[in-house]
Amino acid sequence: MALALAAGGAVTGARAQDAVQRKQFEVPAQSAASALNQFAEQADITLVFSQDVVSKVELRSLSGTFTTQEGLAAMLEGTGLSWQNIDARTISIIREAPSPSGKNDTGTRSLDAVIVTGTRIRGATTPSPLISISQAQIREDGHADLGEVIRAIPQNFSGGQNPGVALGASLSGVANQNLTSGSALNLRGLGADATLTLLNGRRLSYSGFTNAIDISVIPIGALERVEVVADGASAIYGSDAVAGVANIVTRRDFDGVRADARVGAASDGGGIERRYGLTAGTTWNGGGAIAAYEYTDMDPILASQRAYLGYMPRPELTSILPGRRQSNLFASAYKDLGDAATISLDAVRTRRDTSTEAVQTPMHLVYEAESENTAVAPTLEFFLPREWSLTLGGSYARDRTVSMNRYFTLDGVWLRDSGGCYCNTTRALEIGAEGPVFALAGGDVRTAVGAGWRENDFENRSYTSTSLTAGRRSSRYAYGEVNMPLVSPEQELATHRLDFTAAFRHEDYGDMGSVTTPKLGVVYQPRAGFTLKSSWGRSYKAPNLMQQHQSMLTYLRPAAIQGAVGYPPDATALTISGGNPDLKPERAESWTASILFHPQSVPGLQLELGVFDIDYTDRVVMPVSNIQATFRDPAYAEFIVFNPPQALQAELIARSGQPLLNATGAPYDPSKVMGLVYATYANVARQRIRGVDLSGTYGFDLGGGRMTLRGSGSWLDSRQRNTSAAEEFDVAGKVFNPAKFRGRVGATWNRGPFMLSSFLNHVGGVTDNLRPVETRIASFTTVDANARYTFAGEGALAGVGLGLSVQNLLDREPPLMAPLFDFIVNYDSTNHSAIGRFVSLSVSKQW
Repeated sequence: MALALAAGGAVTGARAQDAVQRKQFEVPAQSAASALNQFAEQADITLVFSQDVVSKVELRSLSGTFTTQEGLAAMLEGTGLSWQNIDARTISIIREAPSPSGKNDTGTRSLDAVIVTGTRIRGATTPSPLISISQAQIREDGHADLGEVIRAIPQNFSGGQNPGVALGASLSGVANQNLTSGSALNLRGLGADATLTLLNGRRLSYSGFTNAIDISVIPIGALERVEVVADGASAIYGSDAVAGVANIVTRRDFDGVRADARVGAASDGGGIERRYGLTAGTTWNGGGAIAAYEYTDMDPILASQRAYLGYMPRPELTSILPGRRQSNLFASAYKDLGDAATISLDAVRTRRDTSTEAVQTPMHLVYEAESENTAVAPTLEFFLPREWSLTLGGSYARDRTVSMNRYFTLDGVWLRDSGGCYCNTTRALEIGAEGPVFALAGGDVRTAVGAGWRENDFENRSYTSTSLTAGRRSSRYAYGEVNMPLVSPEQELATHRLDFTAAFRHEDYGDMGSVTTPKLGVVYQPRAGFTLKSSWGRSYKAPNLMQQHQSMLTYLRPAAIQGAVGYPPDATALTISGGNPDLKPERAESWTASILFHPQSVPGLQLELGVFDIDYTDRVVMPVSNIQATFRDPAYAEFIVFNPPQALQAELIARSGQPLLNATGAPYDPSKVMGLVYATYANVARQRIRGVDLSGTYGFDLGGGRMTLRGSGSWLDSRQRNTSAAEEFDVAGKVFNPAKFRGRVGATWNRGPFMLSSFLNHVGGVTDNLRPVETRIASFTTVDANARYTFAGEGALAGVGLGLSVQNLLDREPPLMAPLFDFIVNYDSTNHSAIGRFVSLSVSKQW
């Protein structure tokens, strides 16, 4: 069954708002799906409907000034369709009275409720906090792609894989680097590999070598909304969903053509951007198709264009933001097969070329990467008796990044090249069923059950040497979920609503073992306008294939430089590093609780306060991080074998991917090896993450238009212990790690065709702990402003929109710190941007 959601801004107490809010509507007579999409955009609301409910329905035109309630009533009159609030944010289009057979008057089976991220059950409300960002909100915020969208979410950390991450950020972890110029979600700063990103509920391929998923491959024109659940979700979706899950929901119904163009540049120089998009779609009786294309060409920003980077060697040859050319193509189609089934297909194709330059005297490095991303996901859904559905789905996704390091002298003389491929492939098949089991006084108990198979391939092949890291992982899984509405508003009891949810998932990885994860949740409304949510669950993340299959290397070093005391001057130590095929899944236990306040007496107001706690164990790290302290730090004792037998030394050297790397200046003598250090990846770290989230919206009439205030903030406490004997240390609030606080607050004013918005962004200060004496780095606050006018009526300008966006209006420079080396930038590129003021002009036209 095809599902559609017509997205505008959030709806808060929509019925109450209607009494005071009136807007101008111009919606021509057309198919219900297309008309509802246009109505939602003009009303600045979110409408949710299932395609089988609105198929074969034509809606009359709507022209004039109406409240949301009046407009919906006028459009839906005589169609057999009605509307109701799903929650404080969303309105659902439903059938007024389905027949006893479960079919509506057109013969189409009625499955009105939709599925939101965080649950597989139709009509259920997830007990976890849910962030929903519509396309209309993205335009109000002035964002141009999904990478910019996720970097503005306070619960997300901009480190890991993101275009602005500069050289030096990897000092806090190998994952903190811009390998592909893609954009990956990194909720709570737990790593991009601990946040799962889906496309219409299906997995995309990993990108690079850290299990990051590039969200920027989807063009904005295809987007309906992005849903983010910042809570462990492995019981619902499997591996990687430790910090949460994001689902990119695309449009299903779009009639017409829309063209977009944007040109922008940084006022301090560089970063000139040219962006073009085209979206086209059509619907027919029982089907529809949409295609969206987007092309971006962005110039680099050079160190010489930022005065505070003048200390760098040859700043005119050093880029702090890479140049990038990217093309995204998304296509989707669905077709009803009578009243029995619906078949659909989503497809993605992306190509990105990027270039970064750096100077490390006496060499000039040019890093070039070509990335290609392909994904295909077909789905066949059967409508069964008694409102059950059966879904067969599959997906194939491949991400291929070919990188090349080219080395030159500072005079431009070529020295050498080195490069290779990071190639990831994902294949999956799944069957699932969902429907009601039995009835309680509060409503139907519904369940979702299913099983599937997934396989991931990874290959890191060097093009200039014999180095090769390759691995494959397959798993089989089964899942189940149940939603029990114990009390519903229709019962008119003292308690307004009480729902209980439970889910589990069992995944078998073969040689790596199996994992079973549960999740429990409750949604409680003691009265209308006040909601309490809580969830508890376990999650897991399979180690990435690089960590398991990276070639093992053996190093021979003088024992003295590794902290050994009391040994002969010629004593040596043997260190083994690299992959570990015996790694097990990382595990986590999560707990969340939230309070939602959406009083009917104050239309337009919604506040949400949430707390969370994640106990993340068996984390994979390289446990021996300080070579100089190997033999004097008791935290490393469990990874050391003193006086290792010669047979053991020979065995480990033979297993290495390369010959022994001898740094002693003397021939290898096994009798002089006083210690063997196991520095390969191991499941030994533990991290504890706690925090508070706060968000709110409030809409009211002002100056003949509608003013909406909205904001969100997140406070984070994160501490880690790398071994059982090591001391615990702070993660949050340290340089190249998430700040303890991030927030974004602002206002949007809409009056007919005119829109104004402004937002304040704040990133708390961090501490530079990479030097012997810690230094506090200041906080970072910026202001964004956006304006847009859309011509209405008839004529050549009808449907034309003009926009002006200014990010970092006051041109704030990033807070500075002392660079460790002269070729590393002097700011925290994971928390602060060096783009400065960025001004862009946009134009759009819809036919």
